[in-house]
Amino acid sequence: MKYILLFTDGLFIPKEDPRDQDDFRILIDLFLEGGLEKIKNYIRALENQDPNCWVYPRFKQHDDIAAISITFDN
Repeated sequence: MKYILLFTDGLFIPKEDPRDQDDFRILIDLFLEGGLEKIKNYIRALENQDPNCWVYPRFKQHDDIAAISITFDN
């Protein structure tokens, strides 16, 4: 199977250093394990553990998430 994921920045995995490159491998692994819901739950759990945005610097605790996955059967 092949997939296309389209998503807003709300689906980016929070990072301790915002200047670091995004690690899309984590996002891909989570998607393959449980789809977009698994990614969203993982991100929300990280954000909930850091309500003051000190560990993962960001403008607000939660960002809006919009995402679509398209699956192609070979």
